Amino acid sequence: GIRLAEPQVFEDLRFEDAAPDQVQHTELRFVFGRPGTLRGACLHIELLVADGEAEEAEISSASEGSHWPNVLLMLPEEIEVRRGDQLLVRATSELAGEQPHYTFEFHQVDSAPTRSLSNQQSSTAGESGEDGTGGDGMGDAGDVETDSSGSGGGGGSGSSG
Repeated sequence: GIRLAEPQVFEDLRFEDAAPDQVQHTELRFVFGRPGTLRGACLHIELLVADGEAEEAEISSASEGSHWPNVLLMLPEEIEVRRGDQLLVRATSELAGEQPHYTFEFHQVDSAPTRSLSNQQSSTAGESGEDGTGGDGMGDAGDVETDSSGSGGGGGSGSSG
């Protein structure tokens, strides 16, 4: 697919810290760099395991040939976007319990008033819901992408597509 916007991190787990907050809220604003059709967002996992600050992930589920799953968050309907339009994504991570639970809200921002693209899409790690979400949930939210098959994609690092 071809990205509509650059990926962004929605969850950054640092294992050298004692414990992450049990509930985390993140707001991401994707600015579309080109016109296209937005169908959804894709989350992918990136691992940085070396000491210090690595510039690139050593392991990424977005890499070609990776066996790690990506999570697709499909919108209820595709929308046409213009260069400069924005997608606001509100992500909530609830880490208490046996499995983490993730909720994503999508809102289109353009020259018209903001409109909600979906109520909410939720995913519990290891499960797949009827709304097209599922998977392990950790990662970034953000490559906003489209692809020729008609399904959207982007990257967790996540994507909207």
